[in-house]
Amino acid sequence: MGVIEETWLRSVGPTLLDVWKPILPRLQEGTTRAVPDWPPDLFALTAFALRRESLYVRVLSAGWPAVEFAGKGEDAWASFCRVTARAWVGTLGKGGEPPPLAVVERWNVLASRLDDPYLCPPSGSDPSLGLILMELLSISDEACRYLGRTYGCDSNESGSLFPLRYAEVCLNANNRSSMCRDISARLLRVLPKHRTPQEGLTIRSLSLYAGLIEGSEIGPEYHQAPGKEGLCSNVLIVPWPLVMGPSTFAASKAIPGEMRNMASPFGFFTVGRNPHEKDGAVVTAILDLIKKAEQDVGPIDTVVLPEAAVSRVNALDLVEVLDAMEINLIAGVGTPAEPEKQHGENFVLIAVAGSNVVHQDKQHRWKLDAGQIRQYSLGSRLDPGRTWWEHIDLGSRKVAFTQTQPWLSTCVLICEDLARPDPAGDAIRAVGPSLTIALLMDGPQTRVRWGGRHATTLAEDPGCSVLTLTSLGMSQMSRPQSGQPDRSRVVALWKEEDQDFVEVELPAGKHAAVLSLTVKKCVDWAADGRHRVAAVPSLSGVRYFSIPGGV
Repeated sequence: MGVIEETWLRSVGPTLLDVWKPILPRLQEGTTRAVPDWPPDLFALTAFALRRESLYVRVLSAGWPAVEFAGKGEDAWASFCRVTARAWVGTLGKGGEPPPLAVVERWNVLASRLDDPYLCPPSGSDPSLGLILMELLSISDEACRYLGRTYGCDSNESGSLFPLRYAEVCLNANNRSSMCRDISARLLRVLPKHRTPQEGLTIRSLSLYAGLIEGSEIGPEYHQAPGKEGLCSNVLIVPWPLVMGPSTFAASKAIPGEMRNMASPFGFFTVGRNPHEKDGAVVTAILDLIKKAEQDVGPIDTVVLPEAAVSRVNALDLVEVLDAMEINLIAGVGTPAEPEKQHGENFVLIAVAGSNVVHQDKQHRWKLDAGQIRQYSLGSRLDPGRTWWEHIDLGSRKVAFTQTQPWLSTCVLICEDLARPDPAGDAIRAVGPSLTIALLMDGPQTRVRWGGRHATTLAEDPGCSVLTLTSLGMSQMSRPQSGQPDRSRVVALWKEEDQDFVEVELPAGKHAAVLSLTVKKCVDWAADGRHRVAAVPSLSGVRYFSIPGGV
């Protein structure tokens, strides 16, 4: 390979040799040929190699599984993986004991090809290498079932909680971004996986328990929080602020030196503090709503507020109050920009009772065009002849996954982040959270609008349930199209796999709703023939509530 070619290959992404070199010296100390003894590491190596040039597609097309498993029943390969993985997990923490012979033998063949930068044979070459990669991927994926608390898995099945605790140590060491021990999170990450897409064929189709994330543009975080037992969860959605007007929006001058490439047709806008909101009003309102809701539906598990619903001060007050009540909080937080001085803020606080508070910034600015300015009657505040960008600090790009129960893992997106899947989309599809929540500053959440289109995409791949939520105030600012009925009290939309949309429309005089979620079991099949019982939250009831005394 010439210098120019090698330089180009490395410029377009890491090779398997890049991933392998840092861990080679330590592994060569053993008697085997550098076999990785930690399942997420082996999963990352094999999945990365199979993804190159879509090698896994050729392996599946050429005849899968290997001849030794053919004719021994449909479950022969899956049973072999389960037995081998269980034996492997049993060796962890026993002073360097090597993985089972089935893993070692396959790896020894693979290790002899480590001088190949891709470790991926071109079309027409020896197919046996791809077959071995597939087998090692399946076994290591099966071993990863013991490393995350996912529905249908018993962490005690291996006879030891050591693997689960060690996975947690690895996550902490990698800033919650990877379960890998020896592979740098700058190159590859492996996180627990909850759903396997049942549509199409990608590298994600091959695994049930582990998800591969490649690259470093987005920083994923995975939090396994202590959650309540049970197979149901009550979620209080509060579409705050309940009243908004055009005066909430204002032009904002750029900070000196900022965005000099923006021509005169462009400008910045900021969303100010809602003049109808009194200090602490939202805290009082939510406490009143919780009290009424718990008398009707039972304990509230989570409170959700839409994009930029509350100030930072009110959000932190809510965190403190709700944590004492053992209630989780997902709150959109907004801070207006100071023209020519400081960006505004737009982020979500994810606070799990008894655990950490996660701060996740919005990743894409809202662009207001002439059509939206007319839709929200903002012409008195922003010139419809210009295009306006939200004047916020985009901050660091990350997406947080929070698992509060074995069957309930959640990620949160903020408005445009739902419509613009890059860069968070790959991480979300790799992990396959059981629930994605999109916090919006938008019009009515009817099924025909843009939120419904993107919710359908996520419900198909990776197969999660999706909740979108906007504020009642913003929804009522949205003018309906000529001749169309007023749907401004549709503040939320629910979509789950193989089910129709549910529009959450507040009756007159109601200010919030409780969504009762229950477990829906489903069978996820991997492309190699293995399967598992997975779960997603299913909407089983909606109840509406009003704030005592109104607003």
